[in-house]
Amino acid sequence: MPAGKVIVSAEPSGICAGALVEESIDDVPTDEKAAIRADLEALREHVGGMGPVRFSANVSPEPFARGFTHSFTVDFDDEAARDAYLAHPEHQRAGARLVAALAGGTDGLLVIDLDLAATV
Repeated sequence: MPAGKVIVSAEPSGICAGALVEESIDDVPTDEKAAIRADLEALREHVGGMGPVRFSANVSPEPFARGFTHSFTVDFDDEAARDAYLAHPEHQRAGARLVAALAGGTDGLLVIDLDLAATV
């Protein structure tokens, strides 16, 4: 696939869970950010139906981020896989570690889930 080209399935399915993280993540030491990321990615070994975890700084030119400068997404095959991820003890541990790293705690985190097959 050529660099910069995004291919979207004609029939998307599953759930995409997205988390937006506040700007204070910039203050978190690099090794701690890497450990949080590794914790989240390691859940793929324990949760069936969990797809890739993607991390990025916000690259939108629009001025509506409201202080959220970073995000990550996780793709799941379905709601059951998402629910298994949420209930998994390793997710609880990784989530607590992320929240503890944010200056705003849970106020520095916004989580949304998208139904990739739904139409609005």
